[in-house]
Amino acid sequence: MYQNKEITFAGKKFTNIPYSTFDMKLDGIDGLISLPMFKETDFIIDFDKQEITLTDFSKDKKSKSFDIQLTTHADKTIDISTYIMLNNQFKIQVLLDSGAGNNSFWLSYKLIKNLAMDSSKLEVMEKKSEFNENVVTKFYKGLVGSISNEFVTLKDPKVMFVEGLIYEGKTSINWLGKKIGISLKNKKMYILD
Repeated sequence: MYQNKEITFAGKKFTNIPYSTFDMKLDGIDGLISLPMFKETDFIIDFDKQEITLTDFSKDKKSKSFDIQLTTHADKTIDISTYIMLNNQFKIQVLLDSGAGNNSFWLSYKLIKNLAMDSSKLEVMEKKSEFNENVVTKFYKGLVGSISNEFVTLKDPKVMFVEGLIYEGKTSINWLGKKIGISLKNKKMYILD
């Protein structure tokens, strides 16, 4: 773990931002942006243009917004979570993972029972950990009726039920809109398009 003295991003200077490095080759990823950098600066992600812009949502009363929850680890990292509904029946809290790729939905294996699904009818895959090849995780691939929040509903999305997942769920963020805004200081996510 390191801390930079100063970085300029989108024309704005940020100071004392924690960062780390890891020698890993991932297709389509050139680097990661640290969320702690945006503790006091709102931003917009435009998936169509593949760009991030800085903004201020403090006076925004028109956009569709929903609550997010923040988890910090030793004041060096920030994770974003929110609540979603599965099949319009079960409210769960999911980690929002911007690095998960598009339309990625991982749910706890334990939810198969709650959703009255038959695990023997799901496609089973095993994957070795990238960090420890002795750890093998089972993934159960299938469909759920819907994933939704108050503004967005996905019908019949493909999901992975993951054994040992430490969250109720973990999803990508692209399904929330083509253009979304995030305000860590207001603990809100905005659907702009």
